[in-house]
Amino acid sequence: MKKLVVLAMLFVAVAAWAQLTAGVTLDYMWAQDFGPGKEFSDRPILELKFTYKADDFTSVYVELEEGPLASQGDTGPGTYPGSVTNATLADAGYDVQITGLDRAYFTTDIGKQLKLPVGVVAMYGLNEWNNKDGIKVTKSEYEDFLGEKDIRTWGAQIEVMPAPMVTIRSNWAWNPGAQDPNKSQILVGAYGTVAPVTYEATYFTNNQDGFDQGWIEGGVKFAQDMTPEINVAVSASAEYDMSDAAVFEWLAQVGAQALYNKMASLGLAWRGYDGFEAGGMQVQLWAMPIANVELFAIIGLGLDDTLYAETFDSMEVTVKYTMGKVLWYLGLLWNNDGGGMIAKEWADFTVGGNETTAIYMRGKVAL
Repeated sequence: MKKLVVLAMLFVAVAAWAQLTAGVTLDYMWAQDFGPGKEFSDRPILELKFTYKADDFTSVYVELEEGPLASQGDTGPGTYPGSVTNATLADAGYDVQITGLDRAYFTTDIGKQLKLPVGVVAMYGLNEWNNKDGIKVTKSEYEDFLGEKDIRTWGAQIEVMPAPMVTIRSNWAWNPGAQDPNKSQILVGAYGTVAPVTYEATYFTNNQDGFDQGWIEGGVKFAQDMTPEINVAVSASAEYDMSDAAVFEWLAQVGAQALYNKMASLGLAWRGYDGFEAGGMQVQLWAMPIANVELFAIIGLGLDDTLYAETFDSMEVTVKYTMGKVLWYLGLLWNNDGGGMIAKEWADFTVGGNETTAIYMRGKVAL
């Protein structure tokens, strides 16, 4: 821990001297799993971020990360690098190892630089090269578009904005997922807002599969203030897999959320597949009963009995307390068979097909 603090202080000092925009995030979690064969585990993560504005048109972003294991996987909130499990943490002796370079890319506003009549922005470097994925109305991954998510790889992207309500995105990622050294991903899509509707459509494929073996994704979101106190948002999306090796040929998702006076909300997210049309549903509850205190609960319901052993599939309850720039979390996670549909947040407690009952505490500070 002392090593993490010293490294963060040095980074901020160097960034200030170099007149860079700097950011430091320290995220530490302790957890005790009472399920069969599970024990205590912890997870420290330190993220160092800086942005350098080279001129009026170009900026550079670099993110370094230190975590339990070296990985280019997503280490965002609640996600272990490289899908770390209790076993791999034990093998690592809970030691903190340098993860290294997590993101490094530059962004250039070509349209502004060349004074073009349309907006054109280009990016190149190490990043996640995905679709916009901007039509969610809940926090559930059941509303996420699929694709090569949470994968850092080298690539390039260009966005063209011919009108205020439409942006055309195209990117090319080299070797996403590190599964094949000759693999690359090509994505073309469009997104925008025509109030009160937000839309998005995407096509992507891998170079070795051919253009007739890709994915098509699309969705819309509607958000509207029904009264001064109540806001309602609804989303619907669908995906079609044209590849010969498709596990699911099609997938459909629906999300809905009602927000009351920015103090409480109820969210629902459903996902179904071909052959498993009943799918599963997540119910999300959020409330801020007093200043700086938030309550969050999510319940997983397995509606398709061929996919889920029980209807009451999983549950997570969390209390979050904000103390200035420090966030504290205290929570409970339960699922009945180790494969709960809400296992993404604390994935390492649900490996091995065992019932999970875990309590956790988490502290996070961002400077």
